[in-house]
Amino acid sequence: MGEEDGLQDARPLHRVHLSSYWFDKYEVTNGQYRQCVEGGGCTPPKDRLTFDDPQRVQYPVTNITWNQARSFCQWQGKRLPTEAEWEKAARGADGRIFPWGDAWDPARDEAAGEACKAYGAASIMRVPGRLHVTWENDATLRIDTDAGEQTRLLHFDAAAPPPGEATWQGHSVAKWRPVVWSAAENSPNGGGLEVVTTGMRSGYLRKNGVPYSENAMLTEYFNRFTAPNGDEWLVVTTIVEDPAYLNRPYVTSSNFKQLPDAAGFNPTPCSAT
Repeated sequence: MGEEDGLQDARPLHRVHLSSYWFDKYEVTNGQYRQCVEGGGCTPPKDRLTFDDPQRVQYPVTNITWNQARSFCQWQGKRLPTEAEWEKAARGADGRIFPWGDAWDPARDEAAGEACKAYGAASIMRVPGRLHVTWENDATLRIDTDAGEQTRLLHFDAAAPPPGEATWQGHSVAKWRPVVWSAAENSPNGGGLEVVTTGMRSGYLRKNGVPYSENAMLTEYFNRFTAPNGDEWLVVTTIVEDPAYLNRPYVTSSNFKQLPDAAGFNPTPCSAT
C-alpha cells in the first residue's frame, strides 16, 4: 500500500494484510440513489442538475458527500470500503499503478480487438483525416471518416436508439439551430447543427489511453462559414460529459476545409498506436 515517490502521507510503500471482502462492481446510479432518498435513508445531492435529469437515471450519482455515501451504504446493509480495501481493489495484489497495469498498452488493445477505442464518436473528429458527408435518407445525415473507416449516422427524426449493445459511434440525434439576428452586434447568432450522442462504447478521448465510459454524453455543434478568400470551412465543437472520468465538460473544436472532390479520401483501418 502507498508508494515511495508519492505524496508525503502515502509514503513509505508498505504491506497491509486484509480479511476477505466483497466490493460492488458498478457505481451507484442516480436512480439507485433516488430510491434511497425516497425511502428516507438519504438526502438529495446539493447540486441536483444531473440527479434530476431523466436522461441520466443510469449515470453514476455525483455531488454527494462522504456522509451521504455512507448513509446510502447503510441503507443497503453495506458499508464504505476502507482506504486499504479501496486501494487493493484498484491496484490488485501486485501493487500496479492502474487496474490494467503500470502503463497504457496499445498492443493489449490490438490483441483484444479494440483498436478502434480512439475512433469513437467522442473522439473521431479529433483524429486527423477527411470526412465524406452525404444524406443516407431524408431524415439521416451520414458522415464517413477515412481515419478508422468509421460511419456516423445523425438522425433528425429523434427516433429511440435501437436495442442492443453500445457501439463506437453510438446513437446520434440531430436538429437544426435557428439563426437569431443580434442587433447589438449587427450580426447573426446561432444557426448550424446540434447533435447529441449517447449509447457509445467506452473508448479513449485521445490515443494515449485517456478514457471515457459508456455513460458519456456527447454534444456537438456543426457550423459552416466562408473565409475571406472564398474557402468553405466546417467547424465542429465537441463537448464530452462523463461522470465516470471527467469532473467537468471536455471541450474541443476541429476544422475541416471543403475540397473540390474526394481524390484525397483514403480509408485506413483503426490503429491503437
